[in-house]
Amino acid sequence: MRKFRSLALLLTLALAVTMLAPTAVSAASEPGYVYDFYYEEDLEDVYVITSLYCCEAGWEDHALKIVAVDAGELGDTNFYINSIADGDMEASDYPYMAFSVKNPTDATEFEGHFGTNLHPISGSTVFHADIEPNMTEYKTFIVNMPQSNHDNVNRINAPGGLSDQEGATANMVAEMEDGESFWEGTVTTMRFDSIYRSGRSGEAQDGDTMYIAWMAFFETEEDAKNYKGPEHSSERTPAPTRDPSTIDMKPFNLLVFDTEDYDDFFNPTSQISEIYFDDEKKCYSIDVMSGIDPNVELLFDMFLDEEVPCDEYKILQFAARVNTAEGNKSGSFYYSTDKHGGYNEPQNIIYNYATTDEIQVVNIDLSRAAAWSGTALKCRFDMFTSCNEDTTFDLYYMAFFSNKDAADAFAAEYAEKGRDAFPAKPTKAPTAAPTEKPTEAPATAVPATNAPKVTDAPKTTGEAGNETKETAKKDNKWLVPVVIGAVVVAAAVAAAVIVASKKKKK
Repeated sequence: MRKFRSLALLLTLALAVTMLAPTAVSAASEPGYVYDFYYEEDLEDVYVITSLYCCEAGWEDHALKIVAVDAGELGDTNFYINSIADGDMEASDYPYMAFSVKNPTDATEFEGHFGTNLHPISGSTVFHADIEPNMTEYKTFIVNMPQSNHDNVNRINAPGGLSDQEGATANMVAEMEDGESFWEGTVTTMRFDSIYRSGRSGEAQDGDTMYIAWMAFFETEEDAKNYKGPEHSSERTPAPTRDPSTIDMKPFNLLVFDTEDYDDFFNPTSQISEIYFDDEKKCYSIDVMSGIDPNVELLFDMFLDEEVPCDEYKILQFAARVNTAEGNKSGSFYYSTDKHGGYNEPQNIIYNYATTDEIQVVNIDLSRAAAWSGTALKCRFDMFTSCNEDTTFDLYYMAFFSNKDAADAFAAEYAEKGRDAFPAKPTKAPTAAPTEKPTEAPATAVPATNAPKVTDAPKTTGEAGNETKETAKKDNKWLVPVVIGAVVVAAAVAAAVIVASKKKKK
């Protein structure tokens, strides 16, 4: 009897010890990486919302707000987030993504693409998540990234899928076997199409809106389900407004295309029929053919006297005259640096034009590109993402600025003063006149006369149109500023008719 009592006592003690022992809590209950859109400034300073295509990004009620604009027939709206975990999140470690959205549309799927060091963003690095339509509040949804990629590659991009049916063969891959996916390697960037209805490209419609509060990556589905979202214990102190008087608006590597000296700067690469200096407009004109992605290469590394340090100069500004009825309302800027070569999709900034036939100033905000680092090399300049018909793109100047305040200040100065806003070009040292051969003295001395000293004849302007450069500048009041949103539009007003031949590149 005592033996059984002893055994019972031992079992009771063992059970007590087991109950008192600490329960193992996996560190994976916390996400591997979180996109938290609670603070408006993080959209630009932390998460780098960039390359918006047929959509606009804003901030409302502590969430990222995406609105489809100019979606077109396919409705392939999308945007990029480049700053993913500082490049140290392994896809295989975090196969689950949870995200909190409010979807007031009738779409029932959320679409996205991912890029890794093994697989750059393409139509095949796709994933989908089921969501609810017509939502009036935020809800959390979970997607198994490798499984969704596997399923949707076979659904969309494998032979016989939607891409094949629509004739878009560029993204086709062989059908994946069970367990295969492109969700592998180090995650570098994410592209979100968000609204998806059907077809290959989603069929988003103008005005479609989606709100994204946060997105996070997890080791297990249970961790994703248990996550309640990021905590916000206190409000941040807003950053102080910068004093405009301290803004240095001096441009860096200013290129004023008012002479024929820039032929070697442009390298036509696609859908370009001719590039030439237009002597009448005093700018470089690019004749663009109709089609997709007309572009030229800008040879910064071969042409500029000073290298462009990307960390210092974040804004590329240009002034141009475009016809948005012939070429669409957006362009695209791909860049290559000594740290990030090639023209990959994440190294792409989409920018928009104002609808005007006059000269306008456009800022390309490179601060929104995580890969804009090191020294700028060559850049691919897609004047339009597509053209409806042949058109001409007139380029007046291009320059880098350290920040948007400086760029905006210079744009306003240019709108007011036109070419007079440009810093004076350094004057070249005059060429020494050749030494004249001394004249031999006449054999007979010329007698002196008492005639009065002859004064210099008054100067004439010579042939019509040969005014001095300064006079021409003063008379050329050719710009009237018009502000549309954040774009400064320079309206050209002709003060004189200039008759000149159009000089084309040989």
